[in-house]
Amino acid sequence: INLNTRFSCDGTASMPIRCSHYHISPIGAVDAIRESCNSFLYSTFRSILNSRKTSAEGFGVWRDYVLSFGFGTDLGADLMNTGKGNVPSGEYYNRIYGVNRWNSLTVRSLSIGQGELGVTPLQSANYSAIIANRGHYFRPHVVKEIAEQEINRKFTSKIQTLVTPENVEPVIDGMQMVVENTNASVFMRIPEVVMCGKTGTVQNPHGKDHSAFMAFAPKDEPKIAISVYIENSGFGATFAAPVASLLVEKYLKGEIAQSRKWVETRMLEINLINQN
Repeated sequence: INLNTRFSCDGTASMPIRCSHYHISPIGAVDAIRESCNSFLYSTFRSILNSRKTSAEGFGVWRDYVLSFGFGTDLGADLMNTGKGNVPSGEYYNRIYGVNRWNSLTVRSLSIGQGELGVTPLQSANYSAIIANRGHYFRPHVVKEIAEQEINRKFTSKIQTLVTPENVEPVIDGMQMVVENTNASVFMRIPEVVMCGKTGTVQNPHGKDHSAFMAFAPKDEPKIAISVYIENSGFGATFAAPVASLLVEKYLKGEIAQSRKWVETRMLEINLINQN
């Protein structure tokens, strides 16, 4: 997969995973991030699993990359009850379906972050920090320093993932386009700040979907990474993204610009608990 890679997408007619967005086709990586193209994500996932002799071997490659981002593991933060999430193993699917009896089609939901894949809000924020850092992270921690004492070195040691800065830059470009060149940009753009983010809509079979958004800013020399998850509030761009942008703006600028006060007012006054 590279910047010249293109995959076709037939929108709601796409198989085996439907894409609810209408956009250009075939589509490349940067535009796929902006458009949240499920077809591109699945096709990429399938390519990885098909890159080895067996699907299980290819799945192992995919899983190693995912684990390197801190998913499916305890991040070792100085916080309690942060959770490990879940990244299923090939052995798990062997037990469910049998050896050599499953492939990318069988586990296709993983390609769009569903199925047996579980991610905590802290892991999502850490993932945003990894992208902001162009491929590495430090263990999340609350304590920055203690007077006349050294904090545990595990919090100041750089952890490198399996991706390089060259791998990450196109992802960052796509995330910038999410904030600046989509229908929801009016809720996300911060004056004089280049923020990069990604919306997410978490499907909920028991009610209204959950709204999710991860971001970092500024694009160059970033100072904040964030993840926002709002239950039963719909699309990621509707609530999680505006809330995240307000938090980022307040952190970086110290106040909300007058031109964005209407976004702040809208978020403060909406009642998401007692919805009609």
